[in-house]
Amino acid sequence: PQTHCLYPRPAMITLEENLYVGKDLEAMQFARRYHRWIIDEVRPYFGKEIAEVGAGCGNLTEFLLEEALDSITAFEPSSNMFRLLEQRHQEESRVTPINDFF
Repeated sequence: PQTHCLYPRPAMITLEENLYVGKDLEAMQFARRYHRWIIDEVRPYFGKEIAEVGAGCGNLTEFLLEEALDSITAFEPSSNMFRLLEQRHQEESRVTPINDFF
């Protein structure tokens, strides 16, 4: 049987070609209670170092920075979202944005 893939696999595209075209991440920046709920749910599993996979433009990263963490490695494969993530957290030494697939 033939299978269909809505999105190309990471090995099939380059980072330059990987653009996020949606608008939901921008809209979610206002969902403060949602982000706090996520943090509350995963807080028991925190160490001192966090890998945030699919960091987008850094909405959840903002909330992670309120925690007692030593570092956040924020992976974002989309080149346009990565630029926003990098700009947003350029002054924060605990955040290391990485434009790559995890």
